[in-house]
Amino acid sequence: MSLTYIPPQIVNGRTVVQLEAEEVEPEEEKWNFALIVYIIGETPGYNAMSRYISQNWLNIDTPELYLHDEGYYVVRFNSITDMHIVYYAGPYTLSNRSIILKPWTTDFDFSKEFPTEIPLWVKFPNLPINCWGSKSLSRIASALGTPVFADECTTKQTRISFARMLVEINISRPLLDEITVVDPKGKYFQQTVTHDWKPEFCGVCQVVGHRCREKGKEDNQQDAQRKRKRSNKAITQEYRCKGPVQTTLTDGEQVKPLKEDKQQSQQLNEEKSVTLAGRVEEKT
Repeated sequence: MSLTYIPPQIVNGRTVVQLEAEEVEPEEEKWNFALIVYIIGETPGYNAMSRYISQNWLNIDTPELYLHDEGYYVVRFNSITDMHIVYYAGPYTLSNRSIILKPWTTDFDFSKEFPTEIPLWVKFPNLPINCWGSKSLSRIASALGTPVFADECTTKQTRISFARMLVEINISRPLLDEITVVDPKGKYFQQTVTHDWKPEFCGVCQVVGHRCREKGKEDNQQDAQRKRKRSNKAITQEYRCKGPVQTTLTDGEQVKPLKEDKQQSQQLNEEKSVTLAGRVEEKT
């Protein structure tokens, strides 16, 4: 591709480059069918990601795969239909790690959008049937974030036990478990919210996949654990004597010297030996 010199503009002493729509729009069209792919944890290698796509994203033409140095992939599909087949069929995992998909846009900025703004599949169990219109579903899902898409069963109402929608949610804030809904008659009801996947977000590291404990809380927990360990240990003392053990004396008894005890034991042994000898003589 050959290049030519096009002089920039000078505005208020600053060099400004003015881009033309007829030059930019054709390039944008090349990426309108692209998804940003981010894997929680360590980014897999190019070959591993390519193999995963060929084995799991079926019924589509082989897309083009691009690896960015910031730790994410861009997958460019051959048609909008192929992109929707993959995007709306999630969630996906690779080696037990969640895969986050997001459509590419011209103003996409990985450092700002990832990993805080994430599309999540959300269910609304026992949602009243009269609330299943596209506008009503959009209003309900907007309480969580930006609604993207309702799955096929919700769209066709072939499964009425729950409505399921893909919603782009800021996970740096706590995920809601229920929302308050008011019907046209003014009646309030609490709608339960469940998530196919609840990602952990670390406010310290600003990343998805783990949660660091605050320094003060961690120190307090460690101190409490040490105290519990100390309180659980029973303190016992054992006394051992090097010499022979003496029994407790009652009132009036005196302690006998060790020498006297030894003499008495020797006398008893001698008396036993004499007695045994006499019995042997009598038998003979």
